Amino acid sequence: MKTNLLLLIAICLTATACGKITASMDAVSSMNGKMDETNQSMKAMLGKMDITNSKMDITNEGMNKTVAGMDKTNAGMDRTNAGMDKSNEGIKKSNDGVDKTLDTIHKQTLGVALDTMLKPDYTKYVSLDSTVPTSMMPSGKTFAEVATQEEIALLVTANILEINTAQPDSSLMVEDPKVPGKKDFPASVKNADDTAKWVKFTATQIVAGFAPQATIEDMVKVQITNGGGLENAAYETLYMRHYFISTFILDNNILAQTLETPGMFEDALKYIAQLKYIEQLPFRDSINVQLTGFFDVGNRGLNKTWGLEKSDVKKDYYAKLKADLKQLSSRFKNPTTPEETARLASIKKQIDDGIAGK
Repeated sequence: MKTNLLLLIAICLTATACGKITASMDAVSSMNGKMDETNQSMKAMLGKMDITNSKMDITNEGMNKTVAGMDKTNAGMDRTNAGMDKSNEGIKKSNDGVDKTLDTIHKQTLGVALDTMLKPDYTKYVSLDSTVPTSMMPSGKTFAEVATQEEIALLVTANILEINTAQPDSSLMVEDPKVPGKKDFPASVKNADDTAKWVKFTATQIVAGFAPQATIEDMVKVQITNGGGLENAAYETLYMRHYFISTFILDNNILAQTLETPGMFEDALKYIAQLKYIEQLPFRDSINVQLTGFFDVGNRGLNKTWGLEKSDVKKDYYAKLKADLKQLSSRFKNPTTPEETARLASIKKQIDDGIAGK
């Protein structure tokens, strides 16, 4: 009986143990299943990673190709820039050539104009007693309009220096009948030399007188206000300009006739304004030319300091213009259009302002 009971207990214990073992085995099997699922997920993830890496490789390859293309593009740009540099260098050389050509033309124009102005055919009517430089004016005007302020100042410097220092050839001297052993130039040589110098003086006046107002103002700024190297020439230019405009352009030309058209009044007012500019400069007393190189056989008073007169000549000019307004032809005296009315009103105002000293 005890034996049977023990056997029954052993069987029960064995069954219980087998159940636990079976449960454990089942748990292990379940865990292995889950591990398989995890492994499968990992494999799927790794597959996706492989795809991603493959795509990244493709992208990187594309980027490398793009960079290589950019390198080629940059190389092409470098070649293009090098070509542009060469082109710019060529353009610069071309421009330098053009500048040199223009400079040559500029200098030739000045040289031809100056040479023409001083030719005997154009100076034959200029004498110490009667200065009529009409034939010299066209070429002198060309020189004046083309020249820079510095070129005009240099011409003035050279001509005044020549007038004051140049002498005839010493071989032309003869024995002075009044002073034994002394030689001197005969009167004919002295007069010829003075006439030649007077021609130079007149030519310089023409250039100074016909120079554009902007050129004169630039000369004043550069040579006088800023203390340039040709300051004295600037003072001399201003004097000769004033003398030429007042004497030859106004007194002996424009104002020597009755003004009958608006254009004649406008021309006169333009030149009077240029005189006014000179007369109102703060250094008026320094505006002069000193001449010392004439023999002046006829005692004409050539060797002196030529300076501005104390009287205000432009006021006399305005009075002349005021009187001549009455001589306007009827078609201008009674304008019929707004433009003509404004033009005449402007002329009248400038004249009245001038008389009033404005």
